[in-house]
Order: sequence, then structure tokens, then C-alpha cells
Amino acid sequence: MNTPGIAAILVAFLVGIVFVAAHGWWRRIGIVCLVGSIATAGFFLMRDRRIGSGAARIAIGDSQAHVLALLGRPTQITDCSTGYGGYKRGELDKSEIAPGCVEEYWYYSFYFPASSTYSFDSDKKVIRKYDLNSP
Repeated sequence: MNTPGIAAILVAFLVGIVFVAAHGWWRRIGIVCLVGSIATAGFFLMRDRRIGSGAARIAIGDSQAHVLALLGRPTQITDCSTGYGGYKRGELDKSEIAPGCVEEYWYYSFYFPASSTYSFDSDKKVIRKYDLNSP
């Protein structure tokens, strides 16, 4: 979840509403703020929906190219030793790292505290996938 990003979109939207009621240049600035905030919110909403719907179509054994084709560029790429929010995996429990994992793709949600993660082996095939959701 990107709290500063969501706050920025809301502020731009509210500023746009206030400035649209003004005259001259202020009105133009308000229109730009409204259009920009709505377009940005829509972009991230569509991205979150694409990640959610694409996750169901990815199976263990699918190629890295298939994941990229369905979901697009990941938010973060790690070497399997880093967990959600930068947590270092394997320090306490080595089973946290998938055997054979060489790379992970992280897709973070913009609006919600959630992520979808795909682990790949040296053949660039999905060996593990999981979703993290905060209550």
C-alpha cells in the first residue's frame, strides 16, 4: 500500500475541485489537477486489477516470460533472500527460501497492503507463487 501516493492523489483531486470553481488560470490549474488525479488513480486501479486477474492464470512451471506477459514489469526483483518490506529471509528459518530459487518478482498493490510474489529457478520457471495480504 502506497499511503503517500494515495494521499497525493486525494490532495490533487481536492485542489482540483476547489480551483475549478475559480476563474482564469486557477480554473485551468484545477482542471489539470482533476484530470491528472483521475488518470493516475485509474492507472493504478487497472494495474492492481491486472495483477489480481493474472495471478490466477499463472501456474507452477510457467516461464518468466509468461509471467511478464500477463502481469507486466514487477514492482521489485530480488534474489530470494529478501521478503516483504525488506525483511531478510533465512536468518532464523532456512525453509523460508524456496529450494532452487534464484530470482523473485514482487508485484505490490498500490491501494491495498498486499503483494503477489513469484519465485523462479535457474531455468526461469515458476517454482513457487504466493500472495501476501494484510487483514
